[in-house]
Amino acid sequence: KTIQKQLVVTGQKAEVVHTPDGLGEILDLPRTGQALKLTTVLAAHDEPVALEIRWLGLEGLVLQWSISEPELAIRLDG
Repeated sequence: KTIQKQLVVTGQKAEVVHTPDGLGEILDLPRTGQALKLTTVLAAHDEPVALEIRWLGLEGLVLQWSISEPELAIRLDG
């Protein structure tokens, strides 16, 4: 029997940080020395179950945060 749980975003934090040693090269990020670190908390039945961390290069990045949407929208411009 498979039990399915729907994960929902309960929180997000976006930070511009210095790219950790080696990470920029591994992810082919520009050599600006900075990246966007997006941390997302996912929950099932009001209990946190996962932490997702995404690293993104800053060049051409457009972020859109909305009160009506639980997640940050990310797109590349240009």
